[in-house]
Amino acid sequence: MDTEWICQRMRALKMTQKFLAQKIGLTTGGLNHKLHNRRPTTLREAAGIAHWLRMNSAEVKKHFFTF
Repeated sequence: MDTEWICQRMRALKMTQKFLAQKIGLTTGGLNHKLHNRRPTTLREAAGIAHWLRMNSAEVKKHFFTF
């Protein structure tokens, strides 16, 4: 996951980690671990993040599936 881009997107949308975590069913700490690649992100969680960050399919591919 491209943490830097996702955090920039959250800031651009004036979205807090607490808000996003609540929307996708995680604790704030759990989301923080996932955003910083300390815990794996499930497809359901990635889909939720993509939805709330208004990401299109190209952005999802680029920022979630970085190898």
